[in-house]
Amino acid sequence: VDNLVRICSNTLSNDPKHTKAYFIRASAYMKKGMYEDALQDCEDLINLDPNHAGAFYLRGCANEKLGELDNAIEDFTRVLELDPNHVNAAYARGAC
Repeated sequence: VDNLVRICSNTLSNDPKHTKAYFIRASAYMKKGMYEDALQDCEDLINLDPNHAGAFYLRGCANEKLGELDNAIEDFTRVLELDPNHVNAAYARGAC
């Protein structure tokens, strides 16, 4: 996981609009329990691609872990607007 963070960070230093690097690094931060860092990467990714369902899902997960349940529900709802078949988002929204 640390290697993924390092690779993605290097990629982003060369290409700050590399959406895949933001997504992978946010996922790695979630696995490491670094929820605020994951949240920031999701924010940056959403600014670059406002219809990235995965970014909203990860941001929802980070918000949930940080106790920001209203924000998490909003994020999971947005995921379902973008991808109505996203089972994990439907479950996560219901669990909040």
